[in-house]
Amino acid sequence: MTSPKHIAWLIFLMNIIVISSIDIYIPAAPYLGHVFDVTDSAMKLTFLASPFFSSFGGIPFGRFSDRFGRRRFLFAGMGLYITGSALCMTAHNIEMFFMGRCIQSLGTGGLSVLSGAILADIFTGATLARYMGIFASIYPIVFALAPILGAEVLERFGWRYIFALITFGMVLVSFLFYFLVPETNSVADLKKTDKSGVAGMRTLLTSLPIFLLVSIHSLPISFNGIFTVNSPFIYIDTFMMTPREYSYLQAMPVATQFIGAYIYKSIVERIGLLASLKFGMVTSLIFVVVASFMAFDFIPDNPYLIIAVVSTFSFGSTFMISSASTMILDSNPGNKGLTMSYISLMRNLFMSVIVGLTSSLSYRDVNPILMYLIVTALIQALLIRQQVKKTYV
Repeated sequence: MTSPKHIAWLIFLMNIIVISSIDIYIPAAPYLGHVFDVTDSAMKLTFLASPFFSSFGGIPFGRFSDRFGRRRFLFAGMGLYITGSALCMTAHNIEMFFMGRCIQSLGTGGLSVLSGAILADIFTGATLARYMGIFASIYPIVFALAPILGAEVLERFGWRYIFALITFGMVLVSFLFYFLVPETNSVADLKKTDKSGVAGMRTLLTSLPIFLLVSIHSLPISFNGIFTVNSPFIYIDTFMMTPREYSYLQAMPVATQFIGAYIYKSIVERIGLLASLKFGMVTSLIFVVVASFMAFDFIPDNPYLIIAVVSTFSFGSTFMISSASTMILDSNPGNKGLTMSYISLMRNLFMSVIVGLTSSLSYRDVNPILMYLIVTALIQALLIRQQVKKTYV
């Protein structure tokens, strides 16, 4: 029988492919705009399809996997992902490409929710937080390496092979899960699960303390999304970098996020979740101060300095993202899948709205983007301050 630790690492392997689909084709985005004869704004909509459709796609996966088990929905999510990726691979116009991204995103939404629910099935408390920290550390690694891999595949073979890579990668992973991963939501747990799905989601949606925590969880991801969606157009079109040069440069903030995630998973069981949130608040405020000097032209715009200051915030991201999600999961142990659906829904809605609005206003001028990031980081610090204050009252 596969041990909980090995199940966790198979979950991480699956999410390497899931997460890579978000930004692996970013270096090809300006090129695809010319191939499909569409504007940069239209291409950016294909990136925003992922958080938007993932938001709603994850809800039925989480709710029904609480009632009927995880495995069948796990393979349904994999099927959607493979179908959508294959459509992107064979697309001949922007409509077909966008449809593929939407279907792929429904799959990623389900797989993301089920990944967190399965981890919550087999771990609890600080141990769950540690594995959530490892889970979070995968994001920066993949965000860093996926565009590099995508740029290399683009220049050597062409853009279709980018999607061929992730399509067949998920096919391989689905075979591993079929033979190695059992049902983690046991029959006893299924009987104890609250069957009132609508009432459970209504409670989550109307709880202000939980909304505070999910906002703390979501804003760092939105911060990264603002930079990720806008940066290729700034660095490639404005700073005149090649896709390969850009792909290596953007690895710096995600590399620092990985370092922060590694430190987090090593110490969270000793320092606790609240202290982790405080550390994230400190890194947010440091970013606000330094980035403000750049936004108001006390420091001249420089592509390498911009990356460095964004990395400041990225370092503390996992301390905020993983701690807040663990607090939410621990508060609702009877409906882990539903709770992960709520977290995914709110996280992706935050990202869709915030990234959609900011990317539609400006992306060729650096200072407006910095201002969006400053406001996001400042709100994050204030929310953490409120959470800390509420806990001690």
